[in-house]
Amino acid sequence: MPAFTEKVEHLIRKEKLIDPGMRVVVGVSGGADSVALLSVLKELAPSFSLDIYAAHLNHLLREEAGEDAAFVQRFARSLGVPVTVGYARVAHLARTHKMSIEEAGRWARYQFLRHVAQGAGAQRIAVGHHSGDQVETVIFNFLRGAGSAGIAGIPVQNRGVIRPLLGVTREEIEDYCCFHDLTWCTDVTNLETDYQRNRIRVELLPY
Repeated sequence: MPAFTEKVEHLIRKEKLIDPGMRVVVGVSGGADSVALLSVLKELAPSFSLDIYAAHLNHLLREEAGEDAAFVQRFARSLGVPVTVGYARVAHLARTHKMSIEEAGRWARYQFLRHVAQGAGAQRIAVGHHSGDQVETVIFNFLRGAGSAGIAGIPVQNRGVIRPLLGVTREEIEDYCCFHDLTWCTDVTNLETDYQRNRIRVELLPY
């Protein structure tokens, strides 16, 4: 799907997210966003002379989490991409540090990705936030009373973390996956409305 790939490449070049010859660690949860991200960066790798690595963190929160990890390993290897799988007791971390599960998971995930990047000698970490996530984040920050920095939303680049999919929608991501016969894992907890961000995604945005 050239249009999707061209959009991602355009954002990378416009925002100078990647320099030629860099090593990039891609965070892959197994969801459609991260599957598309790993695939499109592998597709673009020759244009930028990139070395691509995949990294997956099992949060040990769901019974099927092990299946997600195995899926990511198979997918990365099918692309010829080295993959690292890590584990974090996110529920224990949340209790110990009095954080929400979401906050603990986010903290553990970025700590893990930075650890993998350091070990691989990578200069960038790529994650799969897209334009829909941007909308959710702005609304989430607005509702909790964030200032101008919070309402600005997700940065396209921050401390070596890049988000090449911010210029595309979730629908475009799924179309890209279907076009390339890529499957993905669905985290059913993303459909639960116990967390405010999920309520925004599942109830507010459709309304």
